[in-house]
Amino acid sequence: MEISIEQYNKMAERLTELEYLLAECQWIPCSKRLPEEGQIVLATHLGGIDPNRQVIEHIYSGGKFLSNWDMDMEFSSPTFGERYMGKVIAWMPLPEPYRAERRTDETD
Repeated sequence: MEISIEQYNKMAERLTELEYLLAECQWIPCSKRLPEEGQIVLATHLGGIDPNRQVIEHIYSGGKFLSNWDMDMEFSSPTFGERYMGKVIAWMPLPEPYRAERRTDETD
């Protein structure tokens, strides 16, 4: 099976796009790098008293990963989330929100 240069270039371009998307969806160890101040991320926890909640959305603020629980007035300790869910060991940026793409062959 022969492919044209144009087909080859399109495949190479798509492969580069997929590699970029895959790199965006990788967990980043906290020991390697921390999020930017104010960045909302998904975080993986190690330990804690609830083994069913190991991936939680957080905001990185003031050198800490804060969840909604941490910011709730009911819990005055800023380390409540760490005690409950365990220490954050890795994080990743939130993915882009889903947007339905309109197919070119659709009719109104």
